[in-house]
Amino acid sequence: MNHGAWAHFRIFDRFRRRKQFADVPLKMNFKEGDEILAAVWSLVTLEGASLKERDVPAFLNVIRDRLVHRDRPRTRSALAPINNLDDLRHIVARNGTAQATVAARSTAWLEENGKPVDIA
Repeated sequence: MNHGAWAHFRIFDRFRRRKQFADVPLKMNFKEGDEILAAVWSLVTLEGASLKERDVPAFLNVIRDRLVHRDRPRTRSALAPINNLDDLRHIVARNGTAQATVAARSTAWLEENGKPVDIA
């Protein structure tokens, strides 16, 4: 492993272990959320679908509260904004949870408000 990759890993590992960031979804959590939501989407939209639109909110709650609640809090956070079929449609239209739920910041905003994460 080269020095740059090792430094990146150390920063990532320190970020991941900090309690104040315990619920902040990372790339892998958004990806897992996308896979879960793709399965839900297919249950609703495929011919002969077994999940009715009115049941989607309850089904999403079961997924968040029972399947990903305790052992994957970051994935649960990635799924938190999705509460109904309209939210699910928005995720599909925007190509995933990260693109649909995380506000994009302009370069000007980052220059004014951004700051390095303390890695010490």
